[in-house]
Amino acid sequence: MSFYSAVLFFHVVAAIALFMALAIEWVSLRQMQRPTSAAQASIGIKMSSGLRPLSMASMLVVLLSGGYLAKRMEVWRDPWIWAALAGMFLIGGLAVALTRRRMEEIRRLCGDENAGLTKELIARLRDPMLHLSMRLRIAIATGIVFLMVTKPNLFGALLALGISAVAGILPGIFKQSSIRGRNARARTV
Repeated sequence: MSFYSAVLFFHVVAAIALFMALAIEWVSLRQMQRPTSAAQASIGIKMSSGLRPLSMASMLVVLLSGGYLAKRMEVWRDPWIWAALAGMFLIGGLAVALTRRRMEEIRRLCGDENAGLTKELIARLRDPMLHLSMRLRIAIATGIVFLMVTKPNLFGALLALGISAVAGILPGIFKQSSIRGRNARARTV
């Protein structure tokens, strides 16, 4: 096996690991969405607690190996590379800006598993920003895979990432409007 093949292998494995971390985070958010106790909410928290090192290591390996591959293939000037790189930094930024602080607050509120569910804890567990961040990161990561496969020009790369971001946002918009509609109907009954 050549060095190039080994780097390509680690690049693909790191991308798979990143998607695995996102999937585990998705499952943990679903677990935390309808808890019956703080202990049950803690299960989702514990499930996601080890994800940060996996996510960060995966992203680092993807970036380093991707940099090597781009240099080796002489595609540094291709716009899709820069769009994919921007997408990776956007994924990391969303995790920090929309997820990290909220999850730390939930961990703090779930610290005592014997405590009851407070209104504050329930509100934090159902925070729509956690789900928005999750959907956006998955959609953008999928868009980056699309860029790697199709290698479009600048317009195509930006369009692909834009469509990916919209695909990540739309389910949350539809869910929120559905909840508002149900609440409005419940108030009229």
